[in-house]
Amino acid sequence: MAVAWPAGQHPVIVTIGGVRYCDDDLCGSFHGVTGAPAAVDGYGSVSIGTDGAVIKAVTAGGQDTGGPFVQFARCVRDGCRTAYFPVRTSADDRLDLTANLEVAGAPAPEGAIWFFLAAPVTGGQHGRYRLSLIRCADVTCASPERHELGETDRTPGDGYPDGQRARLMIGTDGRPTAVFWIGHAIARYSCDPAACTRVRHTEQPAVGTAWAASHQRTVSLLGSELWDGTRMWQLGDAGNDESGTVLAGRDSVYVAAAVSTEPDTGLRVTAGARPEFQREVVWRCTGPDGCTRVSLDVYSGPGLQERLAVSEDGRVLVVRADRNLLLRF
Repeated sequence: MAVAWPAGQHPVIVTIGGVRYCDDDLCGSFHGVTGAPAAVDGYGSVSIGTDGAVIKAVTAGGQDTGGPFVQFARCVRDGCRTAYFPVRTSADDRLDLTANLEVAGAPAPEGAIWFFLAAPVTGGQHGRYRLSLIRCADVTCASPERHELGETDRTPGDGYPDGQRARLMIGTDGRPTAVFWIGHAIARYSCDPAACTRVRHTEQPAVGTAWAASHQRTVSLLGSELWDGTRMWQLGDAGNDESGTVLAGRDSVYVAAAVSTEPDTGLRVTAGARPEFQREVVWRCTGPDGCTRVSLDVYSGPGLQERLAVSEDGRVLVVRADRNLLLRF
């Protein structure tokens, strides 16, 4: 699932069922569009552009049919268009398909689509990833432009789920920024548009498993702690079960998590095991000593996974499977 709040528009929410272009800020009603590939966590990636265009990308197909391929769709309110391009650069290109391919796509302001691809290859103690940025001039991607970024070692058994290691963002100037979870580090690559010249590469230690990147920084969430590569921030509470998400904004970092709590006031009679209750909490942090906390609704059961989006005027949308919540700090 993914959510964004493009400037001057209502939010855009992507689920396994399709893309929702919301008719209001809480997304009480929406215009839905569908098109392959499906947006499934761990199976592919989703990116929402500043204009509301959605790019869904997965890898599919075997080498016996000329693959693997990157299958992708560009979705707007009028519908989705799907296309493919091969992962391999030639018939002689050998990949180590005992490991997962990782791909992320994102729309560029001028209508192009960029992809960040981590292709597993042999080499090193545990294998390596060959990293590249690929630019498609339009949704047909008839002539993909490939730009090699280099290779990096794979880290076995780092506990991070495959299929979610790659992220990609395109700036308003068309500059691509790719971010990749290696295991021991989070690597960041960027280059000048549109020919991807002057490649820049930095790394910061990887902590936790929930993380987010903006053009300015990468932030990780580990329990009740935020880490931006140089500083550790204390939130005071950690999310339960599947909850806990982080969003790196331009000037602030936002965190949402379900925190164990008691039920709201009222008489409750229960039999058997004591039921669980969660309170949704959202933090806005401008620095290690500048976190503001807002408590939201209480619900029963285990903590649910959230997604966050922030509007141009600072309102925050929390999207869960059971409901959406809107707040302002």
